[in-house]
Amino acid sequence: MGALTTLALTTVAAGMSVMGGIQAKNAADDQADAALAQADARARENARLSEREADMASSEADRARRAQKIAFLNSGVDLAGSPLLVMEETRSRGVRNANEVREAGAASGRAIFTEGRMQASSLQSAGQQAFTSGVASGLGTLSGGIGDYRNSTKKSEQ
Repeated sequence: MGALTTLALTTVAAGMSVMGGIQAKNAADDQADAALAQADARARENARLSEREADMASSEADRARRAQKIAFLNSGVDLAGSPLLVMEETRSRGVRNANEVREAGAASGRAIFTEGRMQASSLQSAGQQAFTSGVASGLGTLSGGIGDYRNSTKKSEQ
């Protein structure tokens, strides 16, 4: 095989190394985008479920308060004073419970999204490393090929 053919094949091999790095980076970027989209969808679903659970907690507190009111009235107790305080405490507890469910859901959603961002960042970093490795490998291959070509042309001149 002639020196020019070897140099041409070396150049092709170097280009393929660079292309492999580019393709690996693009694939990693696509995976990172998918990880972010999935984390966003999971966080939104978590928020939806938390809101639903909070609404159920509020409804349950309202039902309990209405049941207390009916029980007080059926027993002939005036709603002023202590019974009213008991019903207000029930309402207040229901509001607190619903808010705690919402806050827990929001915190969980943030954690889910943060995990997705970390995964995406890791994937992007791996893609960048693959790209850098491909370029370095391609340059090393090309450099070695050029050196071999120069050595072979020097030998043929002598």
